[in-house]
Amino acid sequence: MTTTPPPPEEIRFEAPDGRPLEGRIFRAQSRDPAAAVAVLGAMAVGQGFYEPFARFLAERGLSALTFDYRGIGRSGGRHDGDGREMRMLDWGRRDVEAALARG
Repeated sequence: MTTTPPPPEEIRFEAPDGRPLEGRIFRAQSRDPAAAVAVLGAMAVGQGFYEPFARFLAERGLSALTFDYRGIGRSGGRHDGDGREMRMLDWGRRDVEAALARG
């Protein structure tokens, strides 16, 4: 049985190096969700692409977090504060770590 979950909650959190990241939490309607899922997007794919999947999960009792890696979508900006370009290594080491801690 599916239920209609509340609208997603816009969130902002920081990677371990202080880089701000933008995400959305799609909460299951149940007060006691079966699980929480962090949707780790494909390389350079914005979180909006995963919204239907996150809604699907929330409708079935699983809370879901989507987010944009640094330099992508709402977490845009091609350079870190120190002026260096983003690297895929930053996404995996820093951004995913922060998302899992936030989720």
